[in-house]
Amino acid sequence: MSIALALGAVFSIIMIEYPRAFAFMPALFALVHIFSQSISSKVMPHFSWRSIVPLLVIWSLGFSSVFWSVDPAVSLERCIKLGPVMLIGFVIITWALNQPTDLKRSKPYFYGIAIMVILGALITIFELNADKAFYKFLRDLPEDSKFSYAVYNRGTVILTLLTLSLLGYFLYIRRSIKALSIIILCLTFLMLQTDSQSAQLALVLALLFFFLFPYGSRVSWYALMLFIAFLIISAPHVAPWLYGHAEYINSLPFLGGNMGYAGPRLEIWDYVARYALDSPILGYGLEATKVIEDFDSKELYLKGNTILHPHNFALQLWIEFGAVGALGCVSLILWMLYRISKLPYKADKQVCLSSFIAVLSVSSTGYGIWQGWWLGTVFFTTATILYFVRLEKTD
Repeated sequence: MSIALALGAVFSIIMIEYPRAFAFMPALFALVHIFSQSISSKVMPHFSWRSIVPLLVIWSLGFSSVFWSVDPAVSLERCIKLGPVMLIGFVIITWALNQPTDLKRSKPYFYGIAIMVILGALITIFELNADKAFYKFLRDLPEDSKFSYAVYNRGTVILTLLTLSLLGYFLYIRRSIKALSIIILCLTFLMLQTDSQSAQLALVLALLFFFLFPYGSRVSWYALMLFIAFLIISAPHVAPWLYGHAEYINSLPFLGGNMGYAGPRLEIWDYVARYALDSPILGYGLEATKVIEDFDSKELYLKGNTILHPHNFALQLWIEFGAVGALGCVSLILWMLYRISKLPYKADKQVCLSSFIAVLSVSSTGYGIWQGWWLGTVFFTTATILYFVRLEKTD
């Protein structure tokens, strides 16, 4: 247990101060743990080769896009980098499928994750109120260095996603109100101070689904599937319509003004969506937005007509892979939601669906879907969820 808590403390610092390390750190931990378990137990780990199929399909689609890409070299470079990332995902999932399912032996992991989230929240709160003192110390920066508080947004997103598995663990398995109260208290204070609206929105939506979604209603599951499928398929048409209301949306307290970035986001979505519709079947190839320099931006909220990524997973799929990518994504999401709906315990459904909604929310408003740290975070979150689902339930 002490080792797990120590690792949780170390990971909390990495999560907040060096979040890009999450592209490989969870996999490194998983790999070391798998080998140490194999040596101590003299039993080879079980490999679920089915788990690698979706990863291979995604990678294959990216590689195929090189043949129709506006810049094959850029698409090929990203595709080469995605290979190890997909392997990392397979390693992390393999780790989750080989962990002991009895509650006693699973305790160190989830308590380690709890320490990681609690300390991560406390470190971030300290940094936000101490002019980034720890961040500057670790990098030997002058005390008067100026940079955005957004440097803590990635870490805040990571701990937000991990919190949902802890909610299920301490609410239904350990039934520890004390531990849960500490986590909720730290997270609440962080959400009141963070600049990461992606994390705030993801947490609110996840909690609403966790506690209020009618898990026993088949109609509700089908309605959710249809709604998400509709949003993805119609994204290139919905985005320009939303941009037509950008002035009003950007005036709302949480979304615009001095708090949010609704105006710039809607402007990016608008010109990316319209560009995507010029090649609606196959799109323009992996990482196309990095090389396109003639987006038709009205530049009302954001100067320039170039962007690294669309800040929306559906539009990124549309502009990179066209309808082929969008329909492939819909198929994967429908399959995942169907599998979640068939889980035997409500607690499993709550953790899975709320985490899924949180990931979807961040992917819809925040980061590029091929960023290494983000994919590593999604795999780490997935592994934690799988471990939770595999735990022996008594009710």
